[in-house]
Amino acid sequence: MSANYWTSSQREKWQFTREEIAIARNEINQVEKQMFGDSPALIGCKYDINMRIYLHQLIVKLGRRLNFRQIILSTAEVYLTRFLLRASIKEVNIYLLVATCVYVACKIEEYPQHIRTILSEARNCWPEFIPNDLTRLAEFEFYLIDELECYLVVHHPYNSLIEITQLLKNYGEADCRLDISPEELQSCWSIINDSYILDLHLLFPPHIIAISSLYLTLIMVTDLPGLDTNVTDTKPQKLISNVVSNNSSSNRTVTGNANNNAITNSNENGNSTTNTTSTPGSLTDTSRNVNGQLSDRRRASSSHSSTAQKCLKKGKQSDSSLNKAQLKRGRFSQTSLIQFNPRVEAFIKFLAASNVNLDEIIETVQEMLTLYDSWNYYDEVSVRNAAHSMLLALNRTHNV
Repeated sequence: MSANYWTSSQREKWQFTREEIAIARNEINQVEKQMFGDSPALIGCKYDINMRIYLHQLIVKLGRRLNFRQIILSTAEVYLTRFLLRASIKEVNIYLLVATCVYVACKIEEYPQHIRTILSEARNCWPEFIPNDLTRLAEFEFYLIDELECYLVVHHPYNSLIEITQLLKNYGEADCRLDISPEELQSCWSIINDSYILDLHLLFPPHIIAISSLYLTLIMVTDLPGLDTNVTDTKPQKLISNVVSNNSSSNRTVTGNANNNAITNSNENGNSTTNTTSTPGSLTDTSRNVNGQLSDRRRASSSHSSTAQKCLKKGKQSDSSLNKAQLKRGRFSQTSLIQFNPRVEAFIKFLAASNVNLDEIIETVQEMLTLYDSWNYYDEVSVRNAAHSMLLALNRTHNV
């Protein structure tokens, strides 16, 4: 087990380019056509953004019933994403896959559960699709581990986020210092939790995702003067997608030449977890709450700060989008938003001096913005019905 991301199997074996992921998915699509053809019952079930959100919610649902820490669920989601890069979603029982990923993640994160406990709770969630047979879950465990090639250690962005916030607080240059509030830190964690829906953890190092979550929290929904505070809807997908619709160019506010050096050589061992529903009283308290237990996911999605609420109340009235004329080598001009918000200016200066890969941050932010925008159009019923039709068709095929 590697305690350092840079020498870990995650970086050496499970980090890809977008082209490599596209090739792998195209090969899976070809196999699906050969195996299943154009079956009407199967054609509606595909591994798109809607199915990814649905699988994410399945893992959260099972984790909530078992009262698991967030780190276990995040590890399970990484396993699921890796597995579906090697196997077709139409080949497997997705409910059994979710239960197996959670079961294996419990072992790796040193919180082992008896197989009967996982099976029992999974059957309570999805009684029609989880067989009352321990051997089926045990067999799928070996199938999963084989497809993952036994590389099961996962490094998460949570530790990187805490280290970066501490670095910002104690930065050497006074004009780059930034104290991240507990509410903003909680917002970052919610964004990181949602990032597991996408392929970001197959593409970028953990610290890139952590910095991107800070960017979304501090800049995309930044505090503007004179905005109303009476806003109640603070779900992440609602907050940020509203900014996208009101400020179409705001996902291009970070520019500049990329530098391949990492922000830090510190360990990113991913052992920190977050209780996504508690509101910590301080950064130290928040670090302790990382090891807390998972509660209601929907309330976790509503933990964005009041500054974000104020920004979105009058998003159309505030000129928060920054065009290319305001940007030069990754820095805002004097007429840009930062003259109203010194915290944003400090964060931008930190990025300029940190030698992080800005291109990767841009890609990550854009992916998250697309996710939250798509989430507004997500229809759980249609996705669930498509998955159920697929499983019923496969069962009929196997019984023939």
